[in-house]
Amino acid sequence: MKIETIREIGFDRWDAFCTANPNSWFWHTTRWINYTIQHRPELQSEDHSFCVTHDGKILALIPLILEKSMNSAEFSFSGGPGPAPALAPVLSHKQTKNAIALALEHIACEAKKHGSVVWRCRLSGLNYGLHRHIEVMTTILNCSGFLATYYSTLLLDIDRSDSELLDGMRKGHRSDIKRAQATLATEVWQKSNITRDKFDQYRKMHLLASGRATRPLITFEMMHQWIQEGYAILIEARNASQPVGFALINYYRHHAYYSSSCEDPSCGNIPLGHALQWAALQWLREHGIRKYEIGLQPSNQPYDCWSSKEESIAFFKRGFGGANISIWGGELYFSPEFYLSVATRRMNHRADLMRRA
Repeated sequence: MKIETIREIGFDRWDAFCTANPNSWFWHTTRWINYTIQHRPELQSEDHSFCVTHDGKILALIPLILEKSMNSAEFSFSGGPGPAPALAPVLSHKQTKNAIALALEHIACEAKKHGSVVWRCRLSGLNYGLHRHIEVMTTILNCSGFLATYYSTLLLDIDRSDSELLDGMRKGHRSDIKRAQATLATEVWQKSNITRDKFDQYRKMHLLASGRATRPLITFEMMHQWIQEGYAILIEARNASQPVGFALINYYRHHAYYSSSCEDPSCGNIPLGHALQWAALQWLREHGIRKYEIGLQPSNQPYDCWSSKEESIAFFKRGFGGANISIWGGELYFSPEFYLSVATRRMNHRADLMRRA
């Protein structure tokens, strides 16, 4: 077994492995890696992604982004956990163990070389194939000082009728969807009909809703390309022929993820989010998508620190039904001092929540 970087493998071969491998998802692809590198310029992100190969075959694929702040460098994705390693679909226990061990050794060497204090990763709720490797991976990673983490995410089974989808929702959401249908029109922009003008309307709405540019123009160009290539859709809500809200949904194979949305701030009393999600659910179901991950949920873990705004968004998402599932992740620290500072901050946050309860 040996290490080969993403550039040695080549972007086409990297993405071909992802496409053919049930243990990977869109976040493993070069499209998402390149997006992450551009997402927050202040982090000076560098791509250190690599594969473990044997006799020319990829056994494990590991997205790895080095991000820098004023005080430290980390292997993370926009400050959060990156995708867990994607393993080839048919590996023996011994091959899995050796591939992960070699990958960890390489990550530790890269951390020492570039000053990274931690590597964070987690599974996606849409990576079902990888779940069979969790026991092996956690055993190996825990022996290497890897701290296991568990996140909660909301997953909807959308291979159901309209009535079944609505029955699974919060009563208020059902009412808001009905109210939205009386005042709003929705349209799905996809590979076959997306236009530059329509996508620019989404980008400008994003700017209007945020009140400022939250990320570089190139990231929007990448999203536009995702739609053109068949990896995303853009849902539009209109009121009297005027666009008032958009949602961007990524999809890959038979699974989808709610990635981005924006709404006209002058339409506060109109249930735009409900209209956008209902249109998304129907389009995804009609196009063979079976599972839809709508977003992370608070898990009451000490490392899971949520703001009141984030909790409010999570509450809105829960109204669409589905099931909270636990997904595996972890953190590997290379600096005891940095670990202590992180642990102290998390414990203080948890203690503050207890005091306010």
